[in-house]
Amino acid sequence: MSRTLRITLLPLLALALLSLALAAPAVAKRKRGGGGFGGAEPTESQTAVRELKHQIAVEELLIALNLTAEQETQLAELIADVIAEREAKQAERAENAPELQALLERYLAEVQSNGEPSAATVEALRALHEDNKPDRETRRAMRLETKEALTAILDEDQIEALREFRPMASVRPERSADRPERSERRRGERGEEIRERMRERGFDDSEIEAMQDARRTRREHRGKRRGAHRVLFSPQMLEALQR
Repeated sequence: MSRTLRITLLPLLALALLSLALAAPAVAKRKRGGGGFGGAEPTESQTAVRELKHQIAVEELLIALNLTAEQETQLAELIADVIAEREAKQAERAENAPELQALLERYLAEVQSNGEPSAATVEALRALHEDNKPDRETRRAMRLETKEALTAILDEDQIEALREFRPMASVRPERSADRPERSERRRGERGEEIRERMRERGFDDSEIEAMQDARRTRREHRGKRRGAHRVLFSPQMLEALQR
């Protein structure tokens, strides 16, 4: 097998391994950051710490949103629907795990014995991936539907509070202040490359700066929103709303 073909197969194998990991409870329970090769199971204290942090985030977000009784009921129904959909997807992945496991075992055996997988194994993995590839349009429509439902429940101030929410903000520095210098340097170099290309397209420096400022703002808000939404659409939040 040529080097080019092997490189082409790497994303496929990575996707397959990711699907198997999502379907395996033992892997899913590994501590954050320790799920790679040799990743250790979290200790009882580590599990307790993770749960406490999530519970703190839930309570702080509830305080920030200051929901009415009616909003609590409506939000609980929305969260329950989102969790049910998520669990249905996880169940579907779990159903496919045995077939994926068998193919990966075959792939491994062929690499160990022949130095490369057979064309039949590669084709089978590709077919399995295609059959179970998520429908992007469906997922996008579902995200939009959830966003619209959430916007209908919360008022403008609550939506803004959700956007700006950072759990345990009093003890956590802003990410921009805590980012390593090397990462900042790489971002600056990348930004200069983008600015140069935009100048070649006819944009002046003021227009470029305005667009990059807008991009930085969107990136910061997106990071905060993802973190807040993980807290909002969690079983712990649903439990808190149903107390």
